[in-house]
Amino acid sequence: MPARRLHRRPRALRRLPDTPPPPLQAVLFPAYFWTQTLSSAAALALTATGRAGAATTRPRAVAASTALATSLLNLAILEPMTTAAMYARRAADAGSDEGAQKKARKRFGALHGASSAANLVGLAGGVAWLWFTADAL
Repeated sequence: MPARRLHRRPRALRRLPDTPPPPLQAVLFPAYFWTQTLSSAAALALTATGRAGAATTRPRAVAASTALATSLLNLAILEPMTTAAMYARRAADAGSDEGAQKKARKRFGALHGASSAANLVGLAGGVAWLWFTADAL
């Protein structure tokens, strides 16, 4: 009887390598941040014109502005820096210098954490905008 593995990957992912190639992430995330930016801009425009319910309210405008600002931050600054750090990390991991590997991992971790935090704040802004808009209807 074969030994049981403690950790099994989901069936759909069993044929993929352990770490997906970086180009997949480098293609998906800019498209995601563009979608987030455009939808946040549309929410802010609807709020400013009064078409998102009753009269424009400050909480809705703040929520939409927060979502737009964080999505622009991710799209224009954090995502390109994180992608570059991801490639640098992969290159450092292929080498044998442990100091360079540690430095590359630390930089990637910090940038990825900042991008994730900005994404969560933007998501909260979008949800808050939806909440305030639904409340006004």
